[in-house]
Amino acid sequence: MIELRKINGDNIDEVIALEVDENQKDFIETTNLRSFADAHMMNADGTSDSLCHLFR
Repeated sequence: MIELRKINGDNIDEVIALEVDENQKDFIETTNLRSFADAHMMNADGTSDSLCHLFR
């Protein structure tokens, strides 16, 4: 079962530590930490204030 919860100061370390099974790693392009950081930088209209995309 999937449980969706808001990410906050109490659970951020758990989110960052999440991993997938070895047989699923080919489907993952980045880390949870990077995904969280990208989402945090995303504006409501879907654009980003981040310049990180220039360094990928």
